[in-house]
Amino acid sequence: MKKIAMIGILPPPYGGRATYFKKLYKSLSEIYGKDSIDLYLLNKSDNREVNEGNSNIKSIIWHTLIKKYAIIHSNDENYKYIFVLGLLKKITKTKLILTHHSVRYNPKEFNKLRFFIFKKAINYVDLNLVVGNKEFKELSRYISSNQKIVEISPYIESLNGTNKPAKKISEQRSLTFGWNGAVRFFENKDLYGLDICIKSFCNLKASFRM
Repeated sequence: MKKIAMIGILPPPYGGRATYFKKLYKSLSEIYGKDSIDLYLLNKSDNREVNEGNSNIKSIIWHTLIKKYAIIHSNDENYKYIFVLGLLKKITKTKLILTHHSVRYNPKEFNKLRFFIFKKAINYVDLNLVVGNKEFKELSRYISSNQKIVEISPYIESLNGTNKPAKKISEQRSLTFGWNGAVRFFENKDLYGLDICIKSFCNLKASFRM
């Protein structure tokens, strides 16, 4: 049986992409088995749950020719890699999937070579999975077929119901809340909602003993 290759990052550090990728890997492992999936990591993770036998991202080009994967799923928009993998899949007959977690760039501002690689890459992909309606609309302009792009949820449910419910906050005798993040702007908008976080803390303070 042909294997699946997955490209992405694993926590720590914990973030949206890393958590998504870990949950996706664990869900697919439950269905197909760990031996059916090869991981290619973009970071050096010390996550021992899934870290055994991982390969570096740079090796996937060579491994694609040798192993002829059934599916390659990338959780990173490195369009140079995707462009090369798109060319190789014509030989290997591999299905190529790309998840776009954000679109914080304007393709119209790319130089001619970068735009050529970008547009070719996303059209070589068999299925573009896009997190967010705004991103979906933006990328749809450059993809030749609407059958190649789908909007998805950023959240992955556990397949076997093993997500442990958090203990009710109201049952805690004393509470300490913390927040960790970054203040970053794109198109003059705060990406991570610092203002919402501040309002939430005010509401929590008013509702619970802190």
